[in-house]
Formats: sequence, structure tokens, C-alpha cells
Amino acid sequence: MGDRALSLFFKPWEANERPTYDFCTYDIGTSDHNRCKGVEFEHTNVDGYWFFVYSGYSATENKIYSAFVGESNYKAVTIPGVSHHAPPSKLVFQLGATAGY
Repeated sequence: MGDRALSLFFKPWEANERPTYDFCTYDIGTSDHNRCKGVEFEHTNVDGYWFFVYSGYSATENKIYSAFVGESNYKAVTIPGVSHHAPPSKLVFQLGATAGY
């Protein structure tokens, strides 16, 4: 199991009726490598839009808090009952348009 603590995956509108964002994490308690919660988006084409994204983990509550905010949108999700390892020793930000990231 990798240490991909918090991830956001984009499913483009070509594959779905509407674009969908999946906030994902892992859970060592259940050995679930991809514990995800999807958020459908109102726009059918998100090119050229800016969004603020937040995703955080509460070790005391064992819960993921994620949200994203656009000009007229606010979407938030929580994923409860999640256990992670100790805090990571390094952080990596990857941005990519290729499927499979």
C-alpha cells in the first residue's frame, strides 16, 4: 500500500455526462488502497475556470475533509473512519492531464 495520503482525481466530461472529481485517500485499518468520494460538478466544461481545492486529514477524528470552491460553486465531502500512518516525511504535488494519475 502506497502512502498516497490525499488525492484528487478528475474524470473528464468526455467520459461522463458531467465532470466528476474524486477525493481519495487510503485506510490502513481496512487495507483499502482507494477510499474515494466523488463530487459531481455543475459545469459541463471546466476549461478556463479556476477553483480553490482543500483536502486535509484530522488524526484526532480519523476523518478526511475536502472541498472545492469556484466562482459560484462550493462542494465539500468528508470521509470518516480513516486511519493513516505517521505524517509523511515528504510531500509531492503532481498535476497532469493524462489518465491514470
